[in-house]
Amino acid sequence: MQREILSVFALLVPTYGQELTIDWPTKTALGCQAVTSSGRSLTVTLRNVNDILYTYQVNFDVKATVPNDWGHLFGTTASADRAETLLVETSRALELVEKAVKENPSLTAIPGADGKYASVAISTTQAAWRVVEASADYAKLRDGIDGLANASFPNQEQIELLRNVRAGAAKLAQFGQRVKTGNHSLVFVTPITQGADNTVKIAVSEYANGQITGDGKAREFTCEIKSAALSLSAGVLVSTIGGREYNVRAVPSTGANGQTANTTYNALTVDNRTNVQPVGVALLNYQLPGGRWAERWNISAGPTFRLGGASGQSPFGFFSGVSFDLWKRLFITPGAHLGQYSDFPVGYSENSFVPAGLGNPVPVKRWTVKFGVAITFRTTSFDGLDLGIKPPAAPAAKPIEAPKAEAPKAPAPAKEPAAGGADPNTIQPSPVSNPVKP
Repeated sequence: MQREILSVFALLVPTYGQELTIDWPTKTALGCQAVTSSGRSLTVTLRNVNDILYTYQVNFDVKATVPNDWGHLFGTTASADRAETLLVETSRALELVEKAVKENPSLTAIPGADGKYASVAISTTQAAWRVVEASADYAKLRDGIDGLANASFPNQEQIELLRNVRAGAAKLAQFGQRVKTGNHSLVFVTPITQGADNTVKIAVSEYANGQITGDGKAREFTCEIKSAALSLSAGVLVSTIGGREYNVRAVPSTGANGQTANTTYNALTVDNRTNVQPVGVALLNYQLPGGRWAERWNISAGPTFRLGGASGQSPFGFFSGVSFDLWKRLFITPGAHLGQYSDFPVGYSENSFVPAGLGNPVPVKRWTVKFGVAITFRTTSFDGLDLGIKPPAAPAAKPIEAPKAEAPKAPAPAKEPAAGGADPNTIQPSPVSNPVKP
C-alpha cells in the first residue's frame, strides 16, 4: 500500500527540468530561458565536440535566490542581492570586452612575430569594432551599466568596483564613438613661397609605440604647385588710335560755275579714316593679391603689334589695364593703349593740292595714348607668336679654300765665274786687317 502511494506521488510531482544546448565550435548557448514556471534540474548538452582528441568537463555553480513574495506585495524586493550579482556579472563582461579589444590587432597595435607593426586601415578597425559591439559580452556590459544606474552599496570594495566598472565602460564607449564617428583626418601645414612655382616633397610616417609600421620606411609623395600669380594670354586689342594713310590721287577740277571740269589735279586723300582698329596684343596678367574676391582680377600689361596698317608707322606699342578673367582662360581687359599714328603732312589738309613731281607727302608721326579693350586667351608661351620682329640675316659664310700646292722651282742655272776667277754668287771672306798671330 505504501509503495502505491509513492508511485502516485511520483506521478503527481514532475521530474522534468530546464535544458541548455551549447554549440562548442561557435561557443553559443541555445535554449536557456530566463523565466520558467517549474523545473528541478538543468541539463547541459555539448554539441559538436571533438571527443576523439579531447575530454570535457563541466562545472556548475548554482546560486538560488528565493523570491520575496511579501515584498512584492508591499512594493519592496530584495534588490541588494540582485545588484551585487549584477555588479559581478557586469564586471566580468567588462573584462571580456577589454580582453577582446586588447588581443585584436585591428583594435590594438600589436607587433607581429618579426617585432614589426602592421599598417591597419581604418575600415578594418571599424569592421572589428562592429564585431565587438555586436557580441553578447558587450550587450551584457551595456545592460549591466543601465541596471546599476541607481545602485548603491554599503561595502567600500563594492563601491570601488562599481566606480571602476563605470569608468571602464565609459572608456570603451568613447573608443567606439571615435571609431564610428571620428573624422579620422589629420591636418599638417607647411609654408610655401607665394608667387613662385613650388615643388613640395612630403614624407608620411605611421608610428605604433614609437616604431614606424610596415617596412619601417616613410611613404613619400610629391606635390607640384604652379603659381597662379602670372598668366600669359594673347589676342586682339580694339584700339581707338587711328591708322590713317595718305595718298596723292588725281581729282576732277571744279569750274567757277560749280560744274566738274574735264581737267584734273593732284590732291591729298585720306584712307582708313576710322579711329578704331584691331591690333595684336600679348599680355602678362598678374593676379591681384587678396582673398577669393581677387582671384578673378589681374593687372595686365604687354606689347602690341599692328596687323598691317599704315606704311612707315611704327608697328609696335604698349597696352596696360585691369583684367577680369574666366577660369584663367579668357581675359577681358579695358585699359590705355600707347601707340603711334600718322597725322597730316606739314602744310597739308584733306584734298590739298599737291604739285606735280613731289610724290606722296610724308605724314607726321605722333605718339598718343588712347582707350582700348583687349580680349585675350590664355597661352603657355609666346614662342609661336609672330610679332613681326625678324632678326637680321647673318652673312653667308664663305667656303674655306684649301691652300694650293706650289710646284717646285727649277734650280737656277749656274753662272760662269767672272773674269778674275771669282764667282760673283759666292760669298768671299773679307780681308782681315790685323790678323792674330799664333
